[in-house]
Amino acid sequence: MVGVKHLRPFDDKVFDAGFVYISAYDIWVDPNHAAALAARVPTNVRSKLDDEQRRSLILGRTGRDWPLHETVSAIDRRDECTPDRWIPRHPHLIRLSGRHPFNCETPLQDLVQKGFITPTSLHFVRNHGAVPNLSWDTHMLSVTGLVDKPTRFTMADLVTKFDQVTVSATLVCVGNRRKEQNLVKKTKGFSWGASAVGTGKWTGVRLRDLLQKCYAHSYQAGARHVHLNGMEREVPLGKMGCYGTSVPLCSANNAANDIIIAYKHNGKVLTPDHGYPVRVIIPGGIGARMIKWLSEIVVSSTETDNWYHLNDNKILPAGVDEERADKEGFWLNPDFAINELSIQSIITSPAHGELVQIAASPSTTYTVKGYAYSGGGRKVITVELSLDGGNTWLISRITRGEEPSEYGKHWCWVFWEVQVPLMSLFAAVELRCRAVDSSNNAQPENLLWNVTGMMSNSHFRVKLQLKADRANQVALHCEHPTKNGAESGGWMERESLSLQVGSAEGMLQFPPTAETVAWVAVQRDEWRHSFTLPPATLLECAWVIICLACF
Repeated sequence: MVGVKHLRPFDDKVFDAGFVYISAYDIWVDPNHAAALAARVPTNVRSKLDDEQRRSLILGRTGRDWPLHETVSAIDRRDECTPDRWIPRHPHLIRLSGRHPFNCETPLQDLVQKGFITPTSLHFVRNHGAVPNLSWDTHMLSVTGLVDKPTRFTMADLVTKFDQVTVSATLVCVGNRRKEQNLVKKTKGFSWGASAVGTGKWTGVRLRDLLQKCYAHSYQAGARHVHLNGMEREVPLGKMGCYGTSVPLCSANNAANDIIIAYKHNGKVLTPDHGYPVRVIIPGGIGARMIKWLSEIVVSSTETDNWYHLNDNKILPAGVDEERADKEGFWLNPDFAINELSIQSIITSPAHGELVQIAASPSTTYTVKGYAYSGGGRKVITVELSLDGGNTWLISRITRGEEPSEYGKHWCWVFWEVQVPLMSLFAAVELRCRAVDSSNNAQPENLLWNVTGMMSNSHFRVKLQLKADRANQVALHCEHPTKNGAESGGWMERESLSLQVGSAEGMLQFPPTAETVAWVAVQRDEWRHSFTLPPATLLECAWVIICLACF
């Protein structure tokens, strides 16, 4: 039975069989395997459990929940009339494509507040169709093609016959920040905000170990590519409705790439939305290459002809629209395929809609925060913040949650922050950030539209406006370029970027304060463009102007 041969000794009050986890703080049993596993937990483990833990073990219940999961059990009413009506989902997830298929991202502030590892139930989801309802005990993974020993593996085979490895990696939908592109001109895709990203611990089998087990042919013998295919009838287009892709054989066999066939996410078996029971993880690559519900691996002399591999996940030249791409065959050109993530950084604090209050002391600082990542294992080496439209830049302090791999690869996002004098913040009309990686790739200053809306990574800009708050005070209103999902808002949706003073959500309009704000705005513009005083003196003058207006 699954879980019998690979049980580890109960050591240091921890027992982890992959599907049974027990510690002094938690007990978790995958309900799909509770009956089979409960009777096979060793006596020395059972003797250390209290009565409640024994009941949980037998029934397959969770005890104190892991922070990495935030387990959900309720079926969302929006799923009740869809093929996914059997899948519990977190109510905070923002849906981007209606009821079905399920595509969602986490509210940006919720995402970053959870920290370095994203809880499984709050991780973004990209589905092209209904989620296959698969069984651990019956699912098979075949390895065929240019191999000497074609083999069909059960999930028990994957768990018991190969070394288990765990890789921390940030997964990103290649459409992250596409909503900004759609506001310039409609692309082929729906509007992701800036939180189509999540970081997790992925556990499974090395792809190269599977290939070696089946005696895959070498490059010299004609093998060039490894096809990765999901379940048939999963998606509406292509042969047999199968979503698939391929990677070069040299990449699959390269130990430095850490490509794994994963069956656990953050220490527990995969959830249905994330590929249960088995999926592909390609650290540093785009999410579209990480096939969920993996059923077939084929070693081939040619790249796959899967419809989704050929007709999606490509960046075409900026002047090429969908009609021209179809007519002139741009989709079939492999040179435009996207494989690795590009350099990216986002401002998360100040949040969209945040009101920054004036402090009594001009020495007060405000911490601007955000996240950044790059692809291909490249290290994010700097994230910079500008308060003057990109003329000058402040270097941030970067916090890393992972050590590089043994091959020096960096697979996870980083958090960054900059301490900014509050009076400097009030003197600015915009914040913008940019990141640079270890290959000196830098974010472009301006958005470059493309027909798929993918790899949108221009400088992330937050607009700052003086507004009247409920306390009859002047505060700095912060506005991101867009809001998540279909919700309207953000400076890119406004027809004009000019200062607007008036009623807004969470604010009231007070005629005296509105006049004051307008006056302060004029004064701010005047001293900002005056170069007769040193910058520090200008900032001090600005602080005096603002404080006099407010007190």
